[in-house]
Amino acid sequence: MKDWCDINKSPIDLSKTNYMIVKSSRIRNHDFTINMQSSNGTNHPLERKDHIKYLSVMLDEAVSFQYFIAYVCSRMSRNLGIISKLRY
Repeated sequence: MKDWCDINKSPIDLSKTNYMIVKSSRIRNHDFTINMQSSNGTNHPLERKDHIKYLSVMLDEAVSFQYFIAYVCSRMSRNLGIISKLRY
């Protein structure tokens, strides 16, 4: 992936780059590290996340949408509180 981005002149911000493994909830976790080499030759370890936000949808490892539902509920409760105060 890094080679493709370098060829097509698409820079990768390594401070924002992380990874997630999509798996079944019954499979145990395997711990390993992934390193990406920056343009100056230093290796940068990528951080593993258990959930990410992609195109305004929260995805988790087991694709259960529990983080997305919690995120939407928190946003809705905050906005409904503001709307109820503006009603008067």
